[in-house]
Amino acid sequence: MSIIDGPLDLTTPGAIIDALVIVNIRMWHAQELIYEEEIFETLSQPQLVDYIRKATQLNLDRNALMDRLDAAVAALFVDKFGEGILQPRADTPIDRTAIWELP
Repeated sequence: MSIIDGPLDLTTPGAIIDALVIVNIRMWHAQELIYEEEIFETLSQPQLVDYIRKATQLNLDRNALMDRLDAAVAALFVDKFGEGILQPRADTPIDRTAIWELP
């Protein structure tokens, strides 16, 4: 299997974590192009469009893997503790302050 373009295993939460790490590595490699000005400036418009499409697809893949991991972990907790585990208690305050709004 090639870490650069091989298929991803999504059969278990551990495999999903591994896939997420691989996609993060793929994103890092794709984004390195931006920092190499000599190469980046020589790209034609079609090459630049292909690069943007690839980087965008990798980001979408990454987001989908994070959602899939969340769902897999939630399912494990529900299997172990029942449906109520995913619901916040009524008396639990929820702080919706964004981190940049903190003093």
